[in-house]
Amino acid sequence: MSASAWPRTAGMSWRVTLFAGLVIAIAAAWCRPAVPVILASAGFMLTWWYTPRFTDDRLCVRLILGAYLLKILLATVLYYISLVKWSPVGEYVGGEGFWVFAEDAVAYHNQGRHLTRAWLGTDPTFPSIGLGNLSFFIYVGSLYAVLGTRWLNAAFLNAWYGTIFLIAGLTILHRWGCPTVSRRLGIALLAFWPSLLLWSSQPVKDPLCLTLVMLGMSLLVRQTTELSTDRPATVLRLTGVLGLLVLALSLLRDYLGLALGITVIATYGIWGLRSWLRRGASHLIKRRVLAMNTLATVLILLAILAAQRVDWKPFATPPASKAHIT
Repeated sequence: MSASAWPRTAGMSWRVTLFAGLVIAIAAAWCRPAVPVILASAGFMLTWWYTPRFTDDRLCVRLILGAYLLKILLATVLYYISLVKWSPVGEYVGGEGFWVFAEDAVAYHNQGRHLTRAWLGTDPTFPSIGLGNLSFFIYVGSLYAVLGTRWLNAAFLNAWYGTIFLIAGLTILHRWGCPTVSRRLGIALLAFWPSLLLWSSQPVKDPLCLTLVMLGMSLLVRQTTELSTDRPATVLRLTGVLGLLVLALSLLRDYLGLALGITVIATYGIWGLRSWLRRGASHLIKRRVLAMNTLATVLILLAILAAQRVDWKPFATPPASKAHIT
């Protein structure tokens, strides 16, 4: 599929997403033990539904579906092996059933669980929380409040993020006009790279961060390959989305948000310079390019600064709890 034909076939059906969200919400409210099964099934349905709308390459679709199923299987196997602490791999299992290669998951799980209990008023002995990962602790706590405190649910959501990561990567390959073989090889490497599979099976922040980075790069590629200076409204809309991605990344990992923000500003600068130096460009187009680049730079810088000003303490110290921030 050509890069120009792709946008016309990539429409997303909000009804499918709404139905999946409704099923998950009902399961979370009435049947918590069934939430992992519902999450895994809904993720497969959404992957099966959306992926063909971004490509007509059946092999790429199968690779993305296969990667999702493998991540679900790997997360399930590792979860239950860690719970029973199977003796052949016992030395690799740490406290509370977590694997030693994802030790940060222990802190995410424990603090998220404590936050959930504090919000619900069921934990009078709320521990202190460090500021380093407070935003992600609140994210995990929110998931646990809705889906239950089984960390397998967070791992399954990481498999969802993995699908979005692959689709965003696929759009980049399409827009660059990569040959079919190169496109398939790229998706295969992204889908089955060992470390990506491993982190997607654990309740850590890496899959979410990588997905936000890939989404940002996908939007940047769209800006530079398909948009022109005669569509300022679309440029500004996508720039606003990029600003939100930079903000989210900065809240999760400040150096990733800064790196994406610098990349956006540099890309806009190069894109604007090419438009400015293009032969035959009118003064109106040049002024429009200058205005869009200036506004984009300001928006990205504001997103980076806003992330530094966000105060998570009120969310992490509910009135019913005895928590304090260190």
